Amino acid sequence: MKLNNIEFDDDEGIKNVTVTMTLQEALWIGKLAGKQKGASPHNTIYECLSGAVFDRFWEGGVDEALREFPVEIPSIRYED
Repeated sequence: MKLNNIEFDDDEGIKNVTVTMTLQEALWIGKLAGKQKGASPHNTIYECLSGAVFDRFWEGGVDEALREFPVEIPSIRYED
């Protein structure tokens, strides 16, 4: 993944981050976001990748692309 741009808001907080990613990276993020339950931002990320990328090129969307280009998501542990 390549970081292209960071845009800041008026309070110098990060407003937007623009990146370039490979297909494998987009699939990994799509698969991870698709496994999440609940509201935004997971659904927003999944819907964006699904609608803008995967649904355009694979009739079955993210799931079909993953069958063609499988990616593994390791277990993630969050510790306080």
